Amino acid sequence: MLKVAGIVAALVVAVSLGGCVTATPVITPTGQQGFTINCSAMNDVGQCYKKAGELCGSAGYEIFDQNNKPAGFWSAANQTMVVRCKVPGEAQKATS
Repeated sequence: MLKVAGIVAALVVAVSLGGCVTATPVITPTGQQGFTINCSAMNDVGQCYKKAGELCGSAGYEIFDQNNKPAGFWSAANQTMVVRCKVPGEAQKATS
């Protein structure tokens, strides 16, 4: 019984530690600074969008690549995005 309790405790810790969204600086295909955002542990691509918004603020961002493979019975989720933050005013220039 003690062994089962230890396994359950380890799983709870692993799930709670694995619930974060990470952002790693990268160079985008256009040669600009961007971020690879990984929200696989959350199994919710909405968390990737939220992190991109936090990183880029009101100027917004451009998505270069996105992978939204949900978790399967035998496989983990793979939820990632590569984004570039727009410069302030860039969105307005594109629409006018």
